[in-house]
Amino acid sequence: MFRRIKTSWKLFFLLCIPLAALCFFAYIAVHHLNKVSDDLVQVLYRQDYVTLDLISKTQSEMYEALVAEHTLLYTESQNARFDSLKTSIDLHVHNAQTYVEKARTLATQDENVWKLAKHPQTQRTIFQNFDDFDSNFRTWAMVSSAMIDKLSHQQSVFARQEAVGKIDEVDYTFQAAQGSIAETKEILDTIAGQAIQLQDTDRTQALSTVWSTVALVLVLVTVCAVLLVRSMRKSLRQTLAVTERVARGNLRESELPPMPADEIGKLAVAAQGMVHHLRELIEQVTHTAEQVAASSQQMTANAEAIQSSTTQIADELEQLAQGAEIQAQSTDQISQAMEEMGHGIHRIAETSVLVTQAAVETADEADAGQESIQQAVHQMHSISDVTDRSADKVRRLGQHSSAIGQFVGAITAISRQTNLLALNASIEAARAGEHGRGFAVVADEVRKLAVQSQESAKQIEGLIVKMQKDTTETVQAMDDVLREVHSGIVAVDVAGDAFQRIMTKSHLVADQILEIRKSAELMFASSEQAAASSQETAHIAHLTASRSQNCADEVELQLTSMDELYKLSEGLNQLAQEVEVVLKRFEM
Repeated sequence: MFRRIKTSWKLFFLLCIPLAALCFFAYIAVHHLNKVSDDLVQVLYRQDYVTLDLISKTQSEMYEALVAEHTLLYTESQNARFDSLKTSIDLHVHNAQTYVEKARTLATQDENVWKLAKHPQTQRTIFQNFDDFDSNFRTWAMVSSAMIDKLSHQQSVFARQEAVGKIDEVDYTFQAAQGSIAETKEILDTIAGQAIQLQDTDRTQALSTVWSTVALVLVLVTVCAVLLVRSMRKSLRQTLAVTERVARGNLRESELPPMPADEIGKLAVAAQGMVHHLRELIEQVTHTAEQVAASSQQMTANAEAIQSSTTQIADELEQLAQGAEIQAQSTDQISQAMEEMGHGIHRIAETSVLVTQAAVETADEADAGQESIQQAVHQMHSISDVTDRSADKVRRLGQHSSAIGQFVGAITAISRQTNLLALNASIEAARAGEHGRGFAVVADEVRKLAVQSQESAKQIEGLIVKMQKDTTETVQAMDDVLREVHSGIVAVDVAGDAFQRIMTKSHLVADQILEIRKSAELMFASSEQAAASSQETAHIAHLTASRSQNCADEVELQLTSMDELYKLSEGLNQLAQEVEVVLKRFEM
């Protein structure tokens, strides 16, 4: 965006920078001047305010002391309030004296200033008022002290009346001291107002001087900037006019008037020299372009002739290479088919050998299986006989278990009867008393044995019930086994017949596979010879196709080169024509 701005505006902006800086510094100076002035006014206010505050406190303390003195006149000296008022008066007097001394000290620090300050009516300085105040204050303090002493030591009514008569003198001296301090306050107010007014006047004059200087500098800089920009714009416009004519192709009107010796003048001279050199260069380029155009036309004609011949040769070689490639592919396919057929026949022969061996082994296994089945049939019959005998024994065991259960029932009944007899014996022994004690012991032991016998009989009965249940389940299992054994015998007989048929078929298959293996070996030998012949033919076809393709590639490369040469010659011819068109734009 900055590049699109005119040079005159750029120079104007460049000159505006120091002007802006000057205005900024002027603003800073004015701001600093105002701040210094405000600070001085604030300092003056603070000093005057502190002094006035001390004087006001002095007046306040004096009034407090005066009020206490008037109250003291009407208070008995024996009263505690009298002593309190006396102490308060002394304190207020002391504070007033302290405050006025501090105010005098502050004024003494700027003695040169305050000596010139006088009251507008009495024409007295602040220090003269301080001296009058000290004299009047001491007088007032002495009169007040004398009155208080009389009130303290004399208790008669006459003495109190005499003290009351002195109160007028106290008031008079008090008013004199207050007058001096009030005049001092008026001097402070007057001098503070004058100082502030003087400070405002000085600040106004300083601001006027600063802004006047800034305005004058701005006017001078603006005038210089306008003159400089006019001078530079004139030289730049003349140089710009020449360069615009050159840009339009006019190289005849390129002379410039005399230029200043600055950088812009040097730029104009350099531009004029550039135009002269450009005119000479264009003349040379025009002559060269005409020669290049003629040479490019001749080269284009030669390239077209060579390209036509090369295209015909390339087409013939391409057809030859395609035919050789097709023949090579067909031969490869035949050779590959022969190899695959040979491998297949070889695999058939190998498989036939394996199948023959498997058939022989199958026949042998069938014979062995037939013998095993016969042995299994015999073993199944033996298992059936053993199972029948085991079932009979288990049934008899169940019958014996039932008999044992009957015996256990009888034992249980006997145990119950024995238990009842023992109970009756215990009852009879209890009736006999001491004589039946031994019999009672025996009856108790008999009862215990009867109980144990009954419990044992119950356990035996439980075991017999479980045994009978297991026996019944065993008999049922033996019956199931017996049925399965009979079924197995039937299945083994059927398997024996099947193995007999398999053995017969296995011998027949082994003989047929042996014949197939012999035929496959003969076919494998023939296929190997055919594959060797096909491979040789394919090799020759591949060599022919490869050499034809190489020739076609070379011709194709040559044709590509000729195309590029033809395109270059056309491009060169077109470029020469374009150069001629461009050069015609220049007027020399």
